Amino acid sequence: MYDNIPVRKKKFWKFWVVMALLNIGFAAVVIKLFSIQIINSDYYQSRAKKQHEAKKVLLAKRGSIFDRNGKAITVSIDSYSIAVDPTVLKKSNKSLVAQALSEATGEPASKYLKIIADSDNQFVWLERGLQPDQAMKIKSITDRGLLIFNEPKRRFPYSQAGAQLIGLIDIDNNGLSGIELVLDTLLKGKNGWKLMYKDAFQKLHTSADLPYVPPVDGKSVKLTIDIELQEIVEYELRHGVLQSKGESGTVVAIKPSTGEILAIASYPGFDPNASLKGPVSYRRIKAITDTYEPGSTFKLFTAAAAMQENLIAEEDSVEGRGGYLNAHGRAIRDVHGMGRVTFRKAVEQSSNVVFSELAASMNDRTFYKYVRDFGFGLKTGIDLPGEASGRVPKPEDFNLTSKYYMGHGYGLAVTPIQLTNAYATVANSGILMKPYVVKEILDTDGESIKKAEPQAVRRVISGSIAERLAKLFVGVVTDGTGKASKIDGLDIAAKTGTSQQVEDGRYSKRNYTASFCGFFPADDPQIALLVLVDKPRGSIYGGSVAAPIFRNIALRLSAINGIDISSTDDFSTDRTSKRDSLVIPQLVGMSYQSAYNYCDKLGFDIAIPKNKGLVISQMPEPGKSVEYGSIIDLTCLQGNNKLAVEDSLKPDVKSLPLGRALSVLHACGYKTKIFGDGFVQSQKWTENGKAVELYCK
Repeated sequence: MYDNIPVRKKKFWKFWVVMALLNIGFAAVVIKLFSIQIINSDYYQSRAKKQHEAKKVLLAKRGSIFDRNGKAITVSIDSYSIAVDPTVLKKSNKSLVAQALSEATGEPASKYLKIIADSDNQFVWLERGLQPDQAMKIKSITDRGLLIFNEPKRRFPYSQAGAQLIGLIDIDNNGLSGIELVLDTLLKGKNGWKLMYKDAFQKLHTSADLPYVPPVDGKSVKLTIDIELQEIVEYELRHGVLQSKGESGTVVAIKPSTGEILAIASYPGFDPNASLKGPVSYRRIKAITDTYEPGSTFKLFTAAAAMQENLIAEEDSVEGRGGYLNAHGRAIRDVHGMGRVTFRKAVEQSSNVVFSELAASMNDRTFYKYVRDFGFGLKTGIDLPGEASGRVPKPEDFNLTSKYYMGHGYGLAVTPIQLTNAYATVANSGILMKPYVVKEILDTDGESIKKAEPQAVRRVISGSIAERLAKLFVGVVTDGTGKASKIDGLDIAAKTGTSQQVEDGRYSKRNYTASFCGFFPADDPQIALLVLVDKPRGSIYGGSVAAPIFRNIALRLSAINGIDISSTDDFSTDRTSKRDSLVIPQLVGMSYQSAYNYCDKLGFDIAIPKNKGLVISQMPEPGKSVEYGSIIDLTCLQGNNKLAVEDSLKPDVKSLPLGRALSVLHACGYKTKIFGDGFVQSQKWTENGKAVELYCK
């Protein structure tokens, strides 16, 4: 019955279309897999690693900077930097993070909320360089979007002291100025890294089978400066500039026999621990970057040239011309006019007329040679950035009055470091030394790997002429314009300087540079010292403005350096005052010799200790009132040996400035951990007694 029904032809084209599409898809998958696994395998393996592995940078610790006695003047401490990933940070935690940061920094919480809200990135910094106590509350917040980094931060235990010399680093550990810039590569070391596994929750896990490159910590540096001297210099300079109503001031102290810089400072300065560091000009080392016309302080070198050439002697008669000289139509005047006098008297009274004619009497090239040989117009080569060379006209550029003016310190420009080093040359029997501030390079264990050696540049004048000059210029202090620097029992060879400043191409009648430069003791020079005050108001003369600052510094430096002064001069209190009671001074952190000299001046006696190194404790305690002549017992280290740990001696450094506290503890061999800065408020010893935590404010 079905035979007559027609059979419908089956249509298979849809089937073949589906099969074709499946084959094409399969081929595409095969090709893609071939591309991923064979052709581009390295690329995709790298992407997979990035998803499951993370490289963590291991920051190198920047090396420390020490003074010549091993006192830490710049150290690296732990700090914390806070960042967030706004796309991951929970909304409820944003206000918690902002509030915690606000409490830590004093900034409004709205500031941090705005930074988070305005960021289009997955990473944004909120704060850098927080101290451990500031970061404590923030670290308690758990959130995948909160990123906390442990970063080393620079700390200056002595605050402003030496800050311009030491310099600054930026937030990323790069040197910006001073020693930090010059020795940046050496100090910063080299960062390391390690790979870590990242789980599904983006948490990092370490593993021994992943690559690891340890960081290489930076080397440390020992400088030639003495931080005690530096603090004294900066205090006296600041006090003197403010008293004279000057705009700024500069001091340089050099050890003549070696060229070592013992102190170098400018005022105004800055506190490197503060968040606001002041104008960039406050950070300059003005002693090497700024130039000025030296005025009468230059007369030492005119005298040196003339005496070396046998053109003049101390008792030769010279003509002062009543204090007025017409030099080819240009007037040269003296403050103290005089007639015919000895050359010695002309030096003491700083006669511009006499020194102008003396310079003019010399052969052009001979005079120029001495000026250049003393280092003027040339960089000293000091190991600091930004040194200026100054300016000295060449003989072919001399005009009719060039030597007249150069003879008493005009018509040329010098840097404070050049002038001080030239005075140090006379103090060093006529041999010019190359000044330097980097004394030693230390490895991470504190062992010396390189020491600087003193470098003699040239002999400028003979030793006998240098000795005669020293005796001659002692008269400036005892009988001349520098009487304000006089210290009974200490011979100082020096010269005052008062130079007009150039403004709009003309010499100003209002702005002057007052200076005083010299060395002491004159018969065995240990220190060459320059004091310079810019634009003083009231008195403008170096003898009344700069010389008293010089005297105050010289008094205190002599005590610290053990220079014998058989005098009745005082610091602030004098033995001869014989008061009924005296207050015990803080001696911990001083050398035995410094403590002895200081106490001797104040009116105390010192019980001779077993050792005579660094003072690590004293009895009675500082601040107590005792009778005049009372005895102070000192406990000192034996030289530089770190025996305190072995002997279980635990110095009490509470109330000390952080810098002095660190110098005591490090000298004793103890490790330290610092919280805050300023003065030590409390200290806490670790259980093993080999380290101490310092809490400062």
